[in-house]
Amino acid sequence: VNVLWAHAARGRLSVDDAREILEDAAALLKLMEVVPAAGFAEETLVRSIQQNHPAYDIAFLILAELLDAQVITADLKFARRVHNPRIIL
Repeated sequence: VNVLWAHAARGRLSVDDAREILEDAAALLKLMEVVPAAGFAEETLVRSIQQNHPAYDIAFLILAELLDAQVITADLKFARRVHNPRIIL
């Protein structure tokens, strides 16, 4: 919301356009599943240390494993470092 406000305040976005973007974002959020990171924080830490890679990427990978999903990324370094079939470049 703050980003929309900032763009509208600077005249880069009309109020109607800002509202439309907010409605679209709200609709998208309703489709998302919230998974508390506390359930896999320790595994994220351990694997991040083992693989010498930032925890946020490892957390996405672990979440994909938990949800039987895939991770789509443009981060070639990440994909090469963890070498996991769930990662799609």
